[in-house]
Amino acid sequence: MSPQKYFLDIPVYRCSPNKHKKELAADRQVHIENAILDGADPMWAEASFDSQHAIPWRYNQVIGYLRLYTTQRRDTIKAEFWRIEQRRISRQQGKKVFKLRRGDALGFWIDGLSSQEIYKAILEHLKKLNKDRRFRNRYIDLEVLKTMGPFVDWQGLIHS
Repeated sequence: MSPQKYFLDIPVYRCSPNKHKKELAADRQVHIENAILDGADPMWAEASFDSQHAIPWRYNQVIGYLRLYTTQRRDTIKAEFWRIEQRRISRQQGKKVFKLRRGDALGFWIDGLSSQEIYKAILEHLKKLNKDRRFRNRYIDLEVLKTMGPFVDWQGLIHS
């Protein structure tokens, strides 16, 4: 039995999709207004912004991943936090290099829990991470977990 069994990667984003849309809309408006003041055609200004600055949120705004795993005894779920190495995280991120942060982002016992209880515990602990100072103002994307989680045999997955 290997010491750790990795079973799920949860993306951590710079911000929520709604915040990203609002930031883009505000920047787009400023860009268009400045271009018009400089004598540019409004249609050109819109197209220019959209082609150069309108970066889609999904995947492009990822700043890290929570990598969930079980310990060797399979009685605990923990998560590593892999994060990009930038002091200031902006919308324009460029080349990304992810590095492991020291210490576990979370850890909790699952001994004696049913599959449904394990799923609920994972979800609850990940939601609590948003209050942690390392994840404040970040967005932990639980969409895939919420979609598939209720249907997974968590006991079988963890103890296999």
